Amino acid sequence: MVETRRLKDEDAASKPMSDEHLKTIQNLFKQPFVKPIPLAVDIADRARELWRNTKGLKKWQDAIHLASALRWDCNVLHTYDHDDLLHLSMMFPCKNGEKLPICYPDETTDGPLFADKKKKP
Repeated sequence: MVETRRLKDEDAASKPMSDEHLKTIQNLFKQPFVKPIPLAVDIADRARELWRNTKGLKKWQDAIHLASALRWDCNVLHTYDHDDLLHLSMMFPCKNGEKLPICYPDETTDGPLFADKKKKP
C-alpha cells in the first residue's frame, strides 16, 4: 500500500499532495479482488530469503509481494513489472502446496488507476 503512494501525474507534485488523488489510490485497495494482508515477520523473513536466493528478483518490494502471495495462498499474483516477477510464475508453492501463477492483469482485474499500464511488453 505504501508502494502505491502517488498517481503518475503527481511525479513532480509538491507536498502536501491532492486528497482527491489519495482517495483514488485508497479505492484501489477496496476492490473485491484485492486482498490486503499484514506484513508479518514470517512474510518479511521469506521475502528476504526469496530476494537473496532468486535470480532475476531484483526489487525487494516484489519479494514482499511474492512472499505474501505464497503465505496467504493467493490464486494468482498480478503484476505490471514485466521483468521482475512474470518469469517466476509457477516456480514457488504456496503454503497449501499449489504453485503460484503470476501474470499480467486483464481488463477484469485492473481499473482506471492503471490505464497507462495497459500496453503489454
